[in-house]
Amino acid sequence: MFLLFLPPLVDNVSEAYDMAVYINTLKKMINSMLEQNNMPQINYGIGIGLSKDLVIKVGKKGVINDLVFIGEAVVNASNLSSLAARNGIGSIAMDTSVYSNIQEKETEENKKFPTWFSKRFANDSKTYNTSKVDFYHGDVVKTKFNKWIVDGMKDE
Repeated sequence: MFLLFLPPLVDNVSEAYDMAVYINTLKKMINSMLEQNNMPQINYGIGIGLSKDLVIKVGKKGVINDLVFIGEAVVNASNLSSLAARNGIGSIAMDTSVYSNIQEKETEENKKFPTWFSKRFANDSKTYNTSKVDFYHGDVVKTKFNKWIVDGMKDE
Protein backbone atom coordinates (compact mmCIF):
# COMPACT_ATOMS: atom_id res chain seq x y z
CA MET A 1 0.00 0.00 0.00
CA PHE A 2 1.30 3.45 -0.73
CA LEU A 3 -0.05 6.88 0.14
CA LEU A 4 -0.35 9.66 -2.38
CA PHE A 5 -0.42 13.22 -1.08
CA LEU A 6 0.48 16.42 -2.87
CA PRO A 7 2.21 18.19 0.03
CA PRO A 8 3.30 21.79 -0.45
CA LEU A 9 4.06 22.18 3.27
CA VAL A 10 5.96 20.24 5.94
CA ASP A 11 2.67 19.88 7.87
CA ASN A 12 1.25 17.99 4.88
CA VAL A 13 4.21 15.59 4.93
CA SER A 14 3.53 15.02 8.64
CA GLU A 15 -0.11 14.37 7.78
CA ALA A 16 0.93 11.68 5.28
CA TYR A 17 3.11 10.09 7.97
CA ASP A 18 0.23 10.27 10.47
CA MET A 19 -2.09 8.54 7.98
CA ALA A 20 0.50 5.78 7.54
CA VAL A 21 0.58 5.25 11.32
CA TYR A 22 -3.25 5.06 11.43
CA ILE A 23 -3.27 2.57 8.54
CA ASN A 24 -0.67 0.46 10.34
CA THR A 25 -2.77 0.49 13.51
CA LEU A 26 -5.88 -0.46 11.53
CA LYS A 27 -3.95 -3.38 10.05
CA LYS A 28 -3.25 -4.59 13.59
CA MET A 29 -6.94 -4.27 14.46
CA ILE A 30 -8.06 -6.19 11.38
CA ASN A 31 -5.49 -8.90 12.03
CA SER A 32 -6.65 -9.21 15.63
CA MET A 33 -10.22 -9.74 14.42
CA LEU A 34 -9.09 -12.26 11.80
CA GLU A 35 -7.07 -14.15 14.42
CA GLN A 36 -10.07 -14.29 16.78
CA ASN A 37 -12.05 -15.93 13.97
CA ASN A 38 -9.27 -18.39 13.02
CA MET A 39 -8.78 -16.72 9.65
CA PRO A 40 -5.49 -15.95 7.91
CA GLN A 41 -4.01 -12.56 8.69
CA ILE A 42 -3.15 -9.90 6.12
CA ASN A 43 0.27 -8.40 5.67
CA TYR A 44 1.19 -5.36 3.64
CA GLY A 45 3.83 -2.69 3.77
CA ILE A 46 3.22 1.04 3.75
CA GLY A 47 5.56 3.19 1.68
CA ILE A 48 5.86 6.97 1.73
CA GLY A 49 7.90 8.92 -0.83
CA LEU A 50 8.45 12.63 -1.37
CA SER A 51 9.77 14.54 -4.35
CA LYS A 52 8.68 17.14 -6.87
CA ASP A 53 6.70 15.13 -9.39
CA LEU A 54 4.83 16.00 -12.53
CA VAL A 55 1.13 15.17 -12.62
CA ILE A 56 -0.50 15.10 -16.04
CA LYS A 57 -4.17 14.67 -16.80
CA VAL A 58 -4.54 12.44 -19.86
CA GLY A 59 -7.40 11.00 -21.86
CA LYS A 60 -10.09 11.91 -24.27
CA LYS A 61 -12.61 14.47 -23.07
CA GLY A 62 -15.69 12.77 -21.67
CA VAL A 63 -14.36 9.25 -22.21
CA ILE A 64 -11.13 8.63 -20.30
CA ASN A 65 -9.73 10.90 -17.63
CA ASP A 66 -6.67 9.65 -15.78
CA LEU A 67 -3.80 11.18 -13.92
CA VAL A 68 -0.26 10.12 -14.76
CA PHE A 69 2.43 10.72 -12.14
CA ILE A 70 5.98 11.18 -13.37
CA GLY A 71 8.74 11.36 -10.79
CA GLU A 72 10.38 9.67 -7.85
CA ALA A 73 7.76 9.99 -5.09
CA VAL A 74 5.27 7.49 -6.49
CA VAL A 75 7.98 5.05 -7.57
CA ASN A 76 9.74 5.27 -4.19
CA ALA A 77 6.49 4.88 -2.25
CA SER A 78 5.47 1.88 -4.33
CA ASN A 79 8.88 0.20 -4.06
CA LEU A 80 9.13 0.90 -0.34
CA SER A 81 5.66 -0.54 0.25
CA SER A 82 6.91 -3.75 -1.39
CA LEU A 83 9.87 -3.88 1.01
CA ALA A 84 8.02 -2.92 4.20
CA ALA A 85 6.72 -5.60 6.58
CA ARG A 86 9.11 -8.19 5.10
CA ASN A 87 12.59 -9.50 5.90
CA GLY A 88 12.91 -7.64 9.20
CA ILE A 89 11.79 -4.30 7.80
CA GLY A 90 9.07 -2.44 9.73
CA SER A 91 5.56 -1.99 8.36
CA ILE A 92 6.16 1.67 7.48
CA ALA A 93 9.01 2.60 5.14
CA MET A 94 9.70 6.18 4.09
CA ASP A 95 12.37 7.70 1.91
CA THR A 96 14.92 10.04 3.47
CA SER A 97 13.11 13.13 2.14
CA VAL A 98 9.99 12.26 4.13
CA TYR A 99 11.97 11.49 7.28
CA SER A 100 14.03 14.69 7.12
CA ASN A 101 10.86 16.76 6.59
CA ILE A 102 9.02 15.31 9.61
CA GLN A 103 11.85 14.60 12.05
CA GLU A 104 11.94 17.97 13.80
CA LYS A 105 8.17 18.37 14.17
CA GLU A 106 7.59 14.76 15.26
CA THR A 107 10.50 14.89 17.74
CA GLU A 108 9.04 18.05 19.30
CA GLU A 109 5.78 16.13 19.84
CA ASN A 110 7.50 13.00 21.15
CA LYS A 111 11.20 12.92 22.07
CA LYS A 112 11.30 9.15 21.36
CA PHE A 113 10.45 9.62 17.66
CA PRO A 114 14.05 9.11 16.40
CA THR A 115 14.17 5.71 18.16
CA TRP A 116 11.09 4.44 16.32
CA PHE A 117 12.85 4.19 12.96
CA SER A 118 15.99 2.53 11.63
CA LYS A 119 17.80 3.57 8.48
CA ARG A 120 18.57 1.18 5.64
CA PHE A 121 20.86 2.01 2.78
CA ALA A 122 20.29 1.38 -0.90
CA ASN A 123 23.60 -0.44 -1.27
CA ASP A 124 23.03 -2.80 1.68
CA SER A 125 22.32 -6.10 -0.08
CA LYS A 126 21.25 -7.76 3.18
CA THR A 127 18.06 -5.68 3.25
CA TYR A 128 16.71 -6.97 -0.06
CA ASN A 129 16.45 -3.30 -1.02
CA THR A 130 15.25 -3.31 -4.59
CA SER A 131 14.09 0.31 -4.35
CA LYS A 132 17.61 1.69 -4.85
CA VAL A 133 16.95 4.43 -2.28
CA ASP A 134 18.02 4.94 1.32
CA PHE A 135 15.04 4.74 3.63
CA TYR A 136 13.84 4.68 7.23
CA HIS A 137 11.53 1.97 8.54
CA GLY A 138 9.59 1.18 11.70
CA ASP A 139 6.44 -0.39 13.06
CA VAL A 140 4.74 2.63 14.63
CA VAL A 141 1.12 2.57 15.87
CA LYS A 142 -1.25 4.97 17.59
CA THR A 143 -0.69 4.09 21.25
CA LYS A 144 -4.23 4.54 22.65
CA PHE A 145 -5.81 2.89 19.62
CA ASN A 146 -3.38 -0.03 19.88
CA LYS A 147 -4.05 -0.41 23.63
CA TRP A 148 -7.77 -0.67 22.86
CA ILE A 149 -6.98 -3.41 20.32
CA VAL A 150 -4.73 -5.31 22.73
CA ASP A 151 -7.38 -5.01 25.49
CA GLY A 152 -9.90 -6.85 23.30
CA MET A 153 -11.63 -3.96 21.49
CA LYS A 154 -14.35 -3.72 24.09
CA ASP A 155 -16.82 -0.83 24.24
CA GLU A 156 -16.53 1.12 27.44
